[in-house]
Amino acid sequence: MKEFVDTDELLQKKYARLFHIVDKSKSIIFFTGAGVSTAANIPDYRGDEGLDKAPLNIAQMGLSERDLDCKMPTLGHRIISILFDKDERFKFITTSNHDGLHQKSGTPWNKTANIFGTAYIEECLTCKEKIH
Repeated sequence: MKEFVDTDELLQKKYARLFHIVDKSKSIIFFTGAGVSTAANIPDYRGDEGLDKAPLNIAQMGLSERDLDCKMPTLGHRIISILFDKDERFKFITTSNHDGLHQKSGTPWNKTANIFGTAYIEECLTCKEKIH
């Protein structure tokens, strides 16, 4: 599937609609996916050069996970974190990413659901305490 870019005119219309929706909302939940992390040079799954085109073997996956430690949050991650701090209507993030960049940007762990898990939470097998 080829990615596309909206025209500036269409983007302005979409922004206006989004701002109107946000302005009228009482509670806001974000749903993010790979697109929010591609600016951090983390490949998406189905994009033009996505991971589904050249699947990684288990050794490459381990190296890829290790490399996440060096990645920094994008502008999108930081803006979402700022919105959480500044506006109580922003309640929660559900993300399909496991890169931890929402938390690196300052979003609390208890305000995020990582639907495919995350590389950054360990759980004690004895007491079940979660370690971030």
